[in-house]
Amino acid sequence: MWMPAVLCGVILLINLPTSLNIGVRYMLPLYPLLALTAGIGAVWLWPRLRAAAILLLVWTAISTAAAHPDYLAYFNELGGGHPERILVDSDLDWGQDMARLAAELQLRHVSYLHMACLYTGDDTRLGLPAWDSLDPYQHR
Repeated sequence: MWMPAVLCGVILLINLPTSLNIGVRYMLPLYPLLALTAGIGAVWLWPRLRAAAILLLVWTAISTAAAHPDYLAYFNELGGGHPERILVDSDLDWGQDMARLAAELQLRHVSYLHMACLYTGDDTRLGLPAWDSLDPYQHR
């Protein structure tokens, strides 16, 4: 029963002292182990402190629902609806907001824009206006 939590500790002990600064990809094995640890904890807590177990499960459900539609950008309760105030990295946006951007640009009647993005999808299907790449160090 302790193995997922122990493995989380091992992964943290290995990764935290490193100077890697390439996002969270090397910490990804933690997520399923943390989910297993939380599930084991909920099962243990249920017969002992049912109200606490229910409270934690409801909190998790509400937190998950509140992250909609920004599941990729969500990382904790402290970040809330504006995680960019705490962390700005490629982990926050991998193009999931392109449809919202297209809708907002249509509302504002924007006919052309310059932008820099790493979006690799077919942007013509989103209804974006015509655009070109925003190159660094170039004045427009």
